[in-house]
Amino acid sequence: MSYNGIWNRATDLSKDEITEPHVQFVYDIFAPALSFHNHSGWEKVFPGREYKEKLCVALKNYDLYADAAQVYNELLAEDEKRGKLDANTLRKAALCNLKSKNYAQAYVQLDKADIIEGGDLWTKRKMAECLFKQGDMRGALAHMKEAEKLAPNNTDIKLEIVHILMSMDKYGEALEVMSGIQVMDNVKFKTEIGRQKARCNLYIGNVEGYFEDIEMVPDNELTLADKMNTGLAYLCLKEKAKALPHLKSFISSIATSDRWMFYTDCRYRRQMIGWMTKKYCISELSIIMAFDEVLMLCEGSC
Repeated sequence: MSYNGIWNRATDLSKDEITEPHVQFVYDIFAPALSFHNHSGWEKVFPGREYKEKLCVALKNYDLYADAAQVYNELLAEDEKRGKLDANTLRKAALCNLKSKNYAQAYVQLDKADIIEGGDLWTKRKMAECLFKQGDMRGALAHMKEAEKLAPNNTDIKLEIVHILMSMDKYGEALEVMSGIQVMDNVKFKTEIGRQKARCNLYIGNVEGYFEDIEMVPDNELTLADKMNTGLAYLCLKEKAKALPHLKSFISSIATSDRWMFYTDCRYRRQMIGWMTKKYCISELSIIMAFDEVLMLCEGSC
């Protein structure tokens, strides 16, 4: 990527406000360099690889990751021709590709870095992230378990494993992972683990376990999904009077145009109605009627 190329791109966008990242980048970075070095451009001031490396740093500082990835890809192509690929440059390129949602290329670069310099925790976690973003849950789980072996006491990694398992609907396995996490007095981890354990218990039909675990989540930390789940849990126990306030709190927080979408198509309802009707002998009609009542209450008060 040349100075002229970036300048041309910026002038194409010059009608936008100065806060547009490409324009801001040119005015802040290139204009001062040109004025100090007699309009020679960064290629003259920092020749060859040094220029491209400094350009990457500047682009990342302006969150222009796709542009930085393009420059890194050029550097890596040059390195590959010389047979001197560097794991650190591969990781930097992969991060830029990951942030610009080019997950496939990011994974290829991370894989090469892992071959050159195996055992890097960050690389393993990012490889898992790339595959997760592409929908490959099995591959993501495999890489995250490799990361866990490198850092067996890392709570963040264990929670990432839980997230992947829940995305695979493996709620029992997720509960097993969480049972081995030592949170001590860390409020952040206690809250997150309480929330995820509660959801897993609800999804496998353990309503009593749901109520026990959701107590670990402070009221001011309850999400919309938590309110929805609590309402459903009370419906399972046939305590409609207790369920309605939670469902109303959930639905009234949603824009009116989105309420029926959540009611008819939300993930929680689709996943749970099956076991709710079987395990707790609740008819689907009674669930629908409860939602109807909540919707009418919300429409009348919102």
